Amino acid sequence: MFQRNAKVVQNILIAEKTWLLELECPEIAQKIFPGQFVMLRVKETFDPLLNRAFALYDVCHSPTHHYFGIQIVYVRIGKMTNLLSEIQPGESLDIIGPLGKPFLDSEEYSKNNKLISSDKRYSEIATFIAGGIGQTPFRSWWRFLLGEESYNGKSISKPIEKIYFFWGARAVSFFGRLEDFSSTKIEIFLATEDGSKGFRGRVTDHFFNLFHPQIHPEKSPGLIYACGPEPMLEGLGKWCVSHNLICFLSLESPMACGYGVCNTCVVKIGNPSLWDYQKICVDGPAFLANDIVWDNQSN
Repeated sequence: MFQRNAKVVQNILIAEKTWLLELECPEIAQKIFPGQFVMLRVKETFDPLLNRAFALYDVCHSPTHHYFGIQIVYVRIGKMTNLLSEIQPGESLDIIGPLGKPFLDSEEYSKNNKLISSDKRYSEIATFIAGGIGQTPFRSWWRFLLGEESYNGKSISKPIEKIYFFWGARAVSFFGRLEDFSSTKIEIFLATEDGSKGFRGRVTDHFFNLFHPQIHPEKSPGLIYACGPEPMLEGLGKWCVSHNLICFLSLESPMACGYGVCNTCVVKIGNPSLWDYQKICVDGPAFLANDIVWDNQSN
């Protein structure tokens, strides 16, 4: 973990209320892995006082793989992100990272779950489900899984064959940088609440319709990774557990520190009758859906 001043390289509007921020921070760029995050704070202000968490979008490097920076994508929704949207190239931000645990691919997950180690459904296919700004951790993750990029000195030993990418938003104007998910091995499914693009309705319903085991038993989503609003993740997680699908949920939570000191970002892990708190910032942010105990879940 490093704490540095990071120079802003670019900060550009890419969709409605959505910005892409590129920061020069070579030490973090060399060590960060998909699924991890950084904490940012606007300098020379104490309002807001605390840093805010932002997922890695991708790393930046030269053609000779000199890693010099990272990218994040954020939506302008509060005081911190309003300040961020006004930051200009050449200014600096306080940054702490990398933080959290990386995503697990099928090889890493199977080390403790031997049942999937020889199952091609998991070694060859993955599905991403994003709600709102939940696409942010998946840009770097698909590039790793398909063998197009290495992170923290690591490359995937056997690239997967197919990724299904579901992304839901309020309207088509909120889809930014769709080209960043362009690959012959990625099939994209869009959903909008107003019907302005793709499926009209919730992105999870779009996924349920296309991958329901009883309706389409021949189709497998492989390992599922999801990020988005908590109600979406709760509904998706419970559905996947009930249909025996392996799903990792990347949780979002307010954090005061980002490295396990403040205990403000906890989640119940275990089962409804026997659980304990884990910290999203150090034990996550991604957790298996069948390990999470939701507040309204009963025995």
